[in-house]
Amino acid sequence: PDSYINEKGKESFVKLCNNKLDIQSFIWQEYYKQVDKNNPHSLTLFEKKIRSLCGEVKDKVLAKYFLNGFLAKINELTPNINYKKRNTLNLIKKSIPLQETKDTYIKRNKFKERELKEFSILFLVCNNLDIFRKNVELISDVKFTDDLMNDFNKKLVDYLLSEKFFDRKTIVSSDFDDKFKEVINLINNNAPVKIICKNKNESEIIEMFNEIKSEIRQLELQNKIQFLEDKVSLNLDEKLYSELLSLRNQLKGG
Repeated sequence: PDSYINEKGKESFVKLCNNKLDIQSFIWQEYYKQVDKNNPHSLTLFEKKIRSLCGEVKDKVLAKYFLNGFLAKINELTPNINYKKRNTLNLIKKSIPLQETKDTYIKRNKFKERELKEFSILFLVCNNLDIFRKNVELISDVKFTDDLMNDFNKKLVDYLLSEKFFDRKTIVSSDFDDKFKEVINLINNNAPVKIICKNKNESEIIEMFNEIKSEIRQLELQNKIQFLEDKVSLNLDEKLYSELLSLRNQLKGG
């Protein structure tokens, strides 16, 4: 915001916040209007900039799907077509207001990276019961950092297998005990994956799930490595050092 205000002015920023543009559309609009549509090299630089911006997104699953969305738009372009402003605007899908996007970011920022990934795992299951009913083993072995989340996960597995709810494609919070309703609200309000999983087919949903699950595993290894590094720094124990090397190799291997 500061750099935008310095360049465009406060009034322009206020006007921008009132426009119903999601963050992806805003990024596209701001950088695409700088492209020389008749210069192939300009389009190449534009693509490099988009890739660079997506690379700065900490959540790698979100980064991947943001990038895929941008590249799909770029592939629709050809360097020699002289795009008018109205054609550019046709590429921009209006949806979530920028202010709402900013508010969502602030809310999510209070959670740790792993918590947000756990929300995403459960969001995918809660909103795709028909898919995970056939793949219940994927969710049954996930371990969460919070006891209440683990309890909810067990109830969710039971929910998937229950004949009573067999026709449901998404969960209904009233089917769960009161103690789980707040968990469901947290998941639905804060799962980062919800902005990229709409209109995805079964294989794409499963792929997202496995990618997030793998990232959680990577975080677990990183935490274990950090813990062992602290211990080894205080006590040069050969057994601890061997364990540390083993974990580092696992992390490198993905």
